[in-house]
Amino acid sequence: MGLPEENAADVFQTVFTLLWERLHALRNPQGLAKWLITTTKRECWRVSREQLRELSNDEPEIAAAIAEAQQSDATSQEDLWIDQALIREAMALLDERCRRLLELLYYDEREPAYEEISRRLNMPLGSIGPVRARCLQKMRKLLKAMGLG
Repeated sequence: MGLPEENAADVFQTVFTLLWERLHALRNPQGLAKWLITTTKRECWRVSREQLRELSNDEPEIAAAIAEAQQSDATSQEDLWIDQALIREAMALLDERCRRLLELLYYDEREPAYEEISRRLNMPLGSIGPVRARCLQKMRKLLKAMGLG
């Protein structure tokens, strides 16, 4: 979120201290990623506001421009993190066949050809497209149930 390294380290420490203090109250382990993202975002904003208060006393125009840029970057970054966390949670809920297929198709950096996917999953080459479509439909339903999409 654009914080200097020492401030980012402080945010990290604060967030995990809060997690440690509140771990006993964690009711839904599935929501941990979202809690971490939200708490980190709020702590980053708090630290940024402190920095801006200090800067605004000396350079009010610069402080205003920085605050505006940080807010827009933070919102889009937060949305991205939350979306990614929900997608990971949905992937974990898929059956193994769908999860492995989607991982090979969309997450494998080597971008394997259908022939390799067929071999690795022991799946007929002509089945990959239809199975992919069914798996993506399952993902859409899971993501919709989670509030994404």
